[in-house]
Amino acid sequence: MLRCLALVVLFIIILFGFIISNTSAATLSISGPKEVMENQKFNISIKSTVSNLAAFEITIEAENSEFVTAYRGKNIEDWAFSYQGDGQVVRIIGIYNRVPVSGTVELAKLTFKVYDNTTFTFEIKETKLIDTNEREIKIDKFYNHSVRVYRYGDINMDDKVDVKDLIRLERIILMKESKTVTSDLNNDGKVNILDLVKLIRLLVGA
Repeated sequence: MLRCLALVVLFIIILFGFIISNTSAATLSISGPKEVMENQKFNISIKSTVSNLAAFEITIEAENSEFVTAYRGKNIEDWAFSYQGDGQVVRIIGIYNRVPVSGTVELAKLTFKVYDNTTFTFEIKETKLIDTNEREIKIDKFYNHSVRVYRYGDINMDDKVDVKDLIRLERIILMKESKTVTSDLNNDGKVNILDLVKLIRLLVGA
Protein backbone atom coordinates (compact mmCIF):
# COMPACT_ATOMS: atom_id res chain seq x y z
CA MET A 1 0.00 0.00 0.00
CA LEU A 2 2.74 2.45 0.94
CA ARG A 3 4.71 1.56 -2.17
CA CYS A 4 1.69 2.26 -4.34
CA LEU A 5 1.20 5.55 -2.56
CA ALA A 6 4.83 6.45 -3.15
CA LEU A 7 4.48 5.69 -6.89
CA VAL A 8 1.34 7.79 -7.16
CA VAL A 9 3.03 10.69 -5.40
CA LEU A 10 6.10 10.36 -7.62
CA PHE A 11 3.89 10.50 -10.69
CA ILE A 12 2.14 13.59 -9.37
CA ILE A 13 5.47 15.22 -8.58
CA ILE A 14 6.69 14.63 -12.14
CA LEU A 15 3.38 15.86 -13.57
CA PHE A 16 3.32 19.05 -11.59
CA GLY A 17 7.04 19.60 -11.17
CA PHE A 18 6.85 22.86 -13.08
CA ILE A 19 4.58 24.41 -10.48
CA ILE A 20 6.49 26.71 -8.19
CA SER A 21 4.82 29.31 -6.05
CA ASN A 22 7.21 31.73 -4.40
CA THR A 23 5.97 33.19 -1.14
CA SER A 24 8.04 35.17 1.29
CA ALA A 25 8.05 34.46 4.99
CA ALA A 26 6.17 36.89 7.15
CA THR A 27 6.29 37.81 10.77
CA LEU A 28 3.87 38.72 13.47
CA SER A 29 5.75 41.05 15.80
CA ILE A 30 4.95 42.30 19.26
CA SER A 31 6.94 45.13 20.77
CA GLY A 32 6.88 47.07 23.99
CA PRO A 33 9.19 48.55 26.61
CA LYS A 34 11.67 46.13 28.11
CA GLU A 35 11.53 47.63 31.58
CA VAL A 36 8.68 49.45 33.30
CA MET A 37 8.24 50.99 36.74
CA GLU A 38 5.60 50.39 39.40
CA ASN A 39 2.07 51.46 38.36
CA GLN A 40 3.37 52.69 35.02
CA LYS A 41 1.11 52.29 31.98
CA PHE A 42 2.67 51.17 28.72
CA ASN A 43 1.60 50.10 25.26
CA ILE A 44 2.23 46.85 23.41
CA SER A 45 2.03 47.09 19.62
CA ILE A 46 1.03 44.05 17.53
CA LYS A 47 2.03 44.21 13.88
CA SER A 48 1.90 41.88 10.88
CA THR A 49 3.64 41.66 7.51
CA VAL A 50 1.43 38.88 6.11
CA SER A 51 0.48 40.01 2.59
CA ASN A 52 -2.89 38.21 2.33
CA LEU A 53 -4.11 38.45 5.90
CA ALA A 54 -7.89 38.16 6.33
CA ALA A 55 -8.39 37.45 10.03
CA PHE A 56 -6.45 36.83 13.20
CA GLU A 57 -6.82 35.39 16.67
CA ILE A 58 -4.20 36.45 19.21
CA THR A 59 -3.84 35.53 22.85
CA ILE A 60 -1.26 37.36 24.95
CA GLU A 61 -0.27 36.56 28.50
CA ALA A 62 1.47 39.46 30.19
CA GLU A 63 3.21 38.64 33.46
CA ASN A 64 3.15 41.00 36.47
CA SER A 65 0.74 43.35 34.74
CA GLU A 66 -2.90 44.33 34.38
CA PHE A 67 -4.74 44.85 31.10
CA VAL A 68 -6.18 48.39 30.77
CA THR A 69 -7.57 48.80 27.27
CA ALA A 70 -7.09 47.93 23.59
CA TYR A 71 -7.11 49.92 20.37
CA ARG A 72 -7.57 48.28 17.00
CA GLY A 73 -5.49 49.07 13.96
CA LYS A 74 -6.99 51.41 11.35
CA ASN A 75 -7.34 48.65 8.74
CA ILE A 76 -9.22 46.25 11.02
CA GLU A 77 -12.82 45.93 9.87
CA ASP A 78 -14.19 44.40 13.05
CA TRP A 79 -12.89 42.80 16.22
CA ALA A 80 -13.68 41.61 19.72
CA PHE A 81 -11.44 41.11 22.73
CA SER A 82 -11.72 39.62 26.19
CA TYR A 83 -9.46 39.13 29.18
CA GLN A 84 -9.36 36.79 32.12
CA GLY A 85 -7.67 36.33 35.47
CA ASP A 86 -6.33 39.60 36.80
CA GLY A 87 -6.32 41.11 33.36
CA GLN A 88 -3.13 39.33 32.39
CA VAL A 89 -4.46 37.15 29.56
CA VAL A 90 -5.97 39.07 26.65
CA ARG A 91 -7.62 37.41 23.64
CA ILE A 92 -8.34 39.33 20.44
CA ILE A 93 -10.27 38.13 17.38
CA GLY A 94 -10.24 40.46 14.38
CA ILE A 95 -11.10 40.71 10.70
CA TYR A 96 -8.81 42.55 8.32
CA ASN A 97 -10.48 44.61 5.60
CA ARG A 98 -9.05 42.29 2.91
CA VAL A 99 -7.16 45.07 1.14
CA PRO A 100 -3.69 43.67 0.31
CA VAL A 101 -1.17 44.51 2.98
CA SER A 102 1.75 46.67 1.90
CA GLY A 103 4.59 46.53 4.37
CA THR A 104 3.92 46.38 8.09
CA VAL A 105 0.37 46.80 9.40
CA GLU A 106 -0.58 47.39 13.01
CA LEU A 107 -3.31 44.99 14.11
CA ALA A 108 -3.77 46.28 17.63
CA LYS A 109 -2.25 48.26 20.46
CA LEU A 110 -2.79 47.09 24.03
CA THR A 111 -2.29 49.14 27.18
CA PHE A 112 -1.12 47.45 30.38
CA LYS A 113 -0.14 48.57 33.87
CA VAL A 114 2.46 46.72 35.91
CA TYR A 115 2.06 45.76 39.57
CA ASP A 116 5.59 46.61 40.66
CA ASN A 117 9.08 47.25 39.34
CA THR A 118 9.68 44.50 36.83
CA THR A 119 11.10 43.48 33.51
CA PHE A 120 8.05 42.99 31.35
CA THR A 121 7.82 39.58 29.69
CA PHE A 122 5.04 37.98 27.71
CA GLU A 123 4.28 34.97 25.58
CA ILE A 124 1.96 34.20 22.69
CA LYS A 125 -0.46 31.31 23.05
CA GLU A 126 -3.13 29.90 20.75
CA THR A 127 -2.40 32.51 18.10
CA LYS A 128 -3.73 32.09 14.57
CA LEU A 129 -3.50 34.06 11.34
CA ILE A 130 -5.99 33.31 8.54
CA ASP A 131 -5.39 34.14 4.88
CA THR A 132 -7.96 35.38 2.34
CA ASN A 133 -8.72 31.80 1.28
CA GLU A 134 -9.68 31.02 4.89
CA ARG A 135 -6.57 28.89 5.39
CA GLU A 136 -4.52 29.08 8.53
CA ILE A 137 -1.07 30.58 8.21
CA LYS A 138 1.07 28.46 10.49
CA ILE A 139 2.96 30.03 13.35
CA ASP A 140 6.21 28.55 14.60
CA LYS A 141 8.05 29.13 17.85
CA PHE A 142 8.20 32.42 19.71
CA TYR A 143 11.52 34.19 19.37
CA ASN A 144 12.56 37.44 21.03
CA HIS A 145 9.38 39.51 20.79
CA SER A 146 8.31 38.03 17.43
CA VAL A 147 7.07 34.79 15.97
CA ARG A 148 7.85 33.25 12.61
CA VAL A 149 4.86 32.39 10.45
CA TYR A 150 4.84 30.11 7.42
CA ARG A 151 2.62 29.98 4.38
CA TYR A 152 -0.06 27.36 4.05
CA GLY A 153 1.58 24.45 2.21
CA ASP A 154 5.18 25.37 2.99
CA ILE A 155 5.97 21.93 4.42
CA ASN A 156 9.76 22.22 4.44
CA MET A 157 9.57 25.84 5.69
CA ASP A 158 11.90 27.29 3.05
CA ASP A 159 9.61 30.28 2.37
CA LYS A 160 8.30 28.73 -0.87
CA VAL A 161 5.42 26.41 -1.76
CA ASP A 162 6.59 24.10 -4.52
CA VAL A 163 7.28 20.51 -5.54
CA LYS A 164 9.86 20.14 -2.77
CA ASP A 165 7.02 20.39 -0.26
CA LEU A 166 5.28 17.43 -1.91
CA ILE A 167 8.43 15.37 -1.52
CA ARG A 168 8.84 16.39 2.12
CA LEU A 169 5.19 15.65 2.94
CA GLU A 170 5.42 12.23 1.32
CA ARG A 171 8.45 11.39 3.45
CA ILE A 172 6.62 12.57 6.57
CA ILE A 173 3.60 10.39 5.75
CA LEU A 174 5.92 7.42 5.18
CA MET A 175 7.53 8.24 8.56
CA LYS A 176 10.92 8.79 6.98
CA GLU A 177 11.12 12.34 8.33
CA SER A 178 9.71 14.18 11.33
CA LYS A 179 6.59 16.31 11.18
CA THR A 180 6.93 20.05 10.72
CA VAL A 181 4.71 22.80 12.10
CA THR A 182 3.13 23.15 8.65
CA SER A 183 2.62 19.49 7.72
CA ASP A 184 -0.92 19.10 9.10
CA LEU A 185 -2.68 21.08 6.37
CA ASN A 186 -6.24 20.22 7.37
CA ASN A 187 -5.64 20.76 11.10
CA ASP A 188 -7.07 17.40 12.16
CA GLY A 189 -4.11 16.50 14.37
CA LYS A 190 -2.80 13.92 11.89
CA VAL A 191 -0.47 13.97 8.91
CA ASN A 192 -1.73 11.60 6.23
CA ILE A 193 -2.98 11.26 2.65
CA LEU A 194 -5.67 13.89 3.25
CA ASP A 195 -2.98 16.50 3.80
CA LEU A 196 -1.26 15.34 0.63
CA VAL A 197 -4.47 15.83 -1.34
CA LYS A 198 -4.82 19.37 0.02
CA LEU A 199 -1.25 20.21 -0.94
CA ILE A 200 -1.75 18.89 -4.47
CA ARG A 201 -4.90 20.99 -4.84
CA LEU A 202 -3.01 24.00 -3.60
CA LEU A 203 -0.23 23.52 -6.13
CA VAL A 204 -2.60 23.08 -9.07
CA GLY A 205 -4.74 26.00 -7.97
CA ALA A 206 -7.89 23.95 -7.38
